[in-house]
Amino acid sequence: MSDRANSINPTPVLGAPRKPLDNPVRPKPTSRADTDLANDFEALLPQLPSVLDPVAGERYPLLAALSRNEGPTSTTRQLLLVAAQIHDWADERRVAEYLLRHLDELRGGRRTSPMLISAARCAAEMSLRRAHSRDVLTANETLERRSAERSRPLLDEPSVGEAVVAFARRVLDEPPLPPIVWRRLDDAAVVAVELADEHTNRRNGLTSLEAMRSDARPRARLSTRLRNEFDDAVAGRSLARLLTGSPGSALDTALLWWVARAERDPASVPVPLRRRWARDLADADPIAQGSRRHRRRAWRTAGAVAVA
Repeated sequence: MSDRANSINPTPVLGAPRKPLDNPVRPKPTSRADTDLANDFEALLPQLPSVLDPVAGERYPLLAALSRNEGPTSTTRQLLLVAAQIHDWADERRVAEYLLRHLDELRGGRRTSPMLISAARCAAEMSLRRAHSRDVLTANETLERRSAERSRPLLDEPSVGEAVVAFARRVLDEPPLPPIVWRRLDDAAVVAVELADEHTNRRNGLTSLEAMRSDARPRARLSTRLRNEFDDAVAGRSLARLLTGSPGSALDTALLWWVARAERDPASVPVPLRRRWARDLADADPIAQGSRRHRRRAWRTAGAVAVA
């Protein structure tokens, strides 16, 4: 009986490895072996600075300091690649921050690279478990009420481009413009809304209309997107000015501002603003652009002949 009891509850032996806490059948949340990750991290160590001044106000202060002080090679990118392979489901920025925080222990000999990799994975797993424990499930009554209150899809509602074109036609009834201008305005409105969503996610302190104007960065300008869309610099500038307004002007000079209003009354648009919108739309006509270029070229030629 005693032999059976000892077989069920064996006496622990000093120096024997403990039973692993994780289920051995369940694979570890990593894509590579710890030895390979340790070798990659050790190869990256010479590129990591010995001293990093944490950036105040950042969620990952040491990682932000590394990204600001890195040299010609993308050290931050290589560190994030290693961190992403330590734990497949955790945020690689948090794992990289943990590695940077404990670099002194590695360089001082108090830890080895495999030990630091394993500790970073454990910290990432604990962070995920804490986040999951704070998740609040939605009650079934709430889901049933939301499904019952689901609104009918508004299939008859106009798109963004159609709404912009319809309002512009009501405001600018004269002179008549060719169909290509209205098609370009429709496409420009769609591009403007997509770019406005990108500016909203950046949270740069400006409104989307102000962030898309011609005084912004080249890649942030609506005129740059429209120039690439139509392969026409003049049409891109004119339609961007029409939709977002000129740099430094008020928001109510933009066509998109008027279309987004609940009450779209064309009569409330000032006459000088209507004239400017009409000029911008006329500049989007490629045929009119060609005739104006021809007239300017003829004027230059006539002037040169008169001077000669």
